[in-house]
Amino acid sequence: MGLEHQDRRGGADPYCVVSCEGEKVTTPCINDTLNPQWDSSVIFFRKQPVKSPIKVQIWNKNVIKDEYMGKAIFTATDPCEKKRMEVELMGRKRERNAKRSGKLFIEITTSTDIDSL
Repeated sequence: MGLEHQDRRGGADPYCVVSCEGEKVTTPCINDTLNPQWDSSVIFFRKQPVKSPIKVQIWNKNVIKDEYMGKAIFTATDPCEKKRMEVELMGRKRERNAKRSGKLFIEITTSTDIDSL
């Protein structure tokens, strides 16, 4: 929500890349919006939850090269069900401690029992 303007027309074509322990899932791209709603679900079997956080990156889709918009990192080590969070987006690499435009609203369920999911 409230992502940075990226395209010439003033919008963006955002999508998310959700990754954890070497696995990666990409959401569909939502065209021409700064307030996307993906309504996507992702399941990861996490062998080392303390060492392996869940990383959500938001990218702007372009014809030649996609542009980074921001990321959020979640440790989510304690069991929880449908925990809703609102987090600020952050930069990456040299800008990893810098806030980026926009927020991410996410719902996380963490369980030690794979059959409960």
